[in-house]
Amino acid sequence: MAKGNKTGKGGFKDNPQNINKQGRPIAGESYKEILQRLEQEDYIDKNGKSLGNSKELMLRAWQAHAINGSIGHLREWLDRVDGKVAIPIREISDDAIDLKDLRKTLLEIQDEQ
Repeated sequence: MAKGNKTGKGGFKDNPQNINKQGRPIAGESYKEILQRLEQEDYIDKNGKSLGNSKELMLRAWQAHAINGSIGHLREWLDRVDGKVAIPIREISDDAIDLKDLRKTLLEIQDEQ
């Protein structure tokens, strides 16, 4: 039984007038639909010059942050432009790993790059 209805009564069988036969009412635009519409809108400055759509404006702002030294913005920018850096994975056969050996292996991998 549901937590809110301890008696087990009061469902649609007992109250057929509560059945919504037309289905769920339309909720309006979803956030996704609004964002998709907004990203297509062209933004214009006070002189009537087009600044681009919202995607272009966001990318310009993102680029400006990267150029001005934001490491997070720069990393994300480069990941999207050049792709993420591949990290080589070495197989270690021993079940028990000594932490000193693991550190040495990681340093060797780092030196190879």
